Amino acid sequence: MCQQVASTLCSRESQCAGGIQGSDCEAQLSLEFDCDLATAPTFSTCLADSESAACDALYRDGGLTPPQTCLPPITSTPLTDPQTKCYALVDALCVQTIQCMTSQCMGVVATSGQIQDCEDDFTTDLEGGLPCLLAASVGPGYEACLGAIPMLPCPGVGDAGAEPDEGGGATSTTTLPACANALVFSP
Repeated sequence: MCQQVASTLCSRESQCAGGIQGSDCEAQLSLEFDCDLATAPTFSTCLADSESAACDALYRDGGLTPPQTCLPPITSTPLTDPQTKCYALVDALCVQTIQCMTSQCMGVVATSGQIQDCEDDFTTDLEGGLPCLLAASVGPGYEACLGAIPMLPCPGVGDAGAEPDEGGGATSTTTLPACANALVFSP
């Protein structure tokens, strides 16, 4: 049923937003929803709501917003080992970034909400983030990358520090050679 939801949402996207290629859309949603590993007992309510929702509810601001009834079955799909390790890497980046920001702004304390917001921003940033749901395998540089993250210099300290993004997102791993082959992502 997870595949049916992906197919239905892509079909609806074609109707509502136009110009979308169905097979590319279905493959992407299937990966994002992790349909190959989906174990939820039922996607029936999600499927029905996907079929009946108004276009403006499904495609706000040009992007897909699945019905709320889709979140429980999608989020109950267990993460693979590479996905889990990707999120651990992002968590380390976010903690390091927030610690840098905290040290520069005396009295600021990082909250779990800030860390979660940073993780959400970083894992959905298509240009500079890590799409953890698309992590396919763990590379040989993973442990070295994870170990190097806490040693990243804060912006303005040292000579080659990675900078937090404007929205409080995680620092970049591009300055860490081990991170170049830490994870392999599905195309």
